[in-house]
Amino acid sequence: MSTPRLSLTRTFAAPLDRVWALWTTKEGIEAWWGPPGFAVTVQALDLRPGGLLHYTMTATEAPQIAFMKQHGMPIATQTSLTYTVVEAPRRLAYENHVDFVPGHPVYDVSTVVELHEEAGSVRMVLSFDPMHDEIWTSRQREGWELEIGKLVQKVPVIPESMPALEAMELFRGSSIHVAFVQDEYGRTLGLVTAADLLSAIAGSLEPVGEGDERAVQRDDGSWLLPGDMAVDEMAELIGFVLPPKRRYETVAGLVIDAIKHLPALGQTVKMGSWRFEVVDLDGRRVDKVLASRAPETHRPARRVSAG
Repeated sequence: MSTPRLSLTRTFAAPLDRVWALWTTKEGIEAWWGPPGFAVTVQALDLRPGGLLHYTMTATEAPQIAFMKQHGMPIATQTSLTYTVVEAPRRLAYENHVDFVPGHPVYDVSTVVELHEEAGSVRMVLSFDPMHDEIWTSRQREGWELEIGKLVQKVPVIPESMPALEAMELFRGSSIHVAFVQDEYGRTLGLVTAADLLSAIAGSLEPVGEGDERAVQRDDGSWLLPGDMAVDEMAELIGFVLPPKRRYETVAGLVIDAIKHLPALGQTVKMGSWRFEVVDLDGRRVDKVLASRAPETHRPARRVSAG
């Protein structure tokens, strides 16, 4: 006789596409998967039947680290799951290997997520196979309840035009470090994390040495610049005049400050006699910027007729 599946039901005051994104995007998964005290990092995501999700779950707080050590488990575990059903944006199913229980053979458990629109909200039904014994099944259910509890919190919505520094304020005091980006028509454009904003504003946390050799001058005189390059060094290199007061330290920060929001690939902005174009993004982070002299515009000379 097979053991009955377990299920949890929750209702969220959010559009269907936003709840779906929290289950099916790298940013969404990393924002809430894992019980409190754990962090999830997605290595690969192939959202299709037969596609794989590879991620690492790491204990980050002292009680959870102690629990893992007490039960002979590593602090970080790598997990893979296989999608079996992908019916956007209403139904998702996957199977994953349980290979982290010391002394127990590897086995599979399946999980099904069903999303139902109901009068401006979304009812989510989560069903899953039990684990190999009552103790681990109880931990499994408790873990899901804690994880889903994160979703009950209101996920911020950031207008596409909101300055990046202002958007960072929305994350203060929240355990959900992800927000939806929305355009002026109310359409969801995607997800952005607090780490995306910090990376975009401040650039890489690794110090860049003097004479950044990653900046390359092209044959036409334009410059290909790394987004995390120190803006002072860039200004000296290409002859760009910086404003005396500024809130950024990198080339990426300069562009974001000028555009007033996280830029899209190919977006340009003119500053002084220079034109800056975003030519490469790493997620939402500005990775490469092309700086070129802006074409000068000349007004035609007025003809003065002889009187």
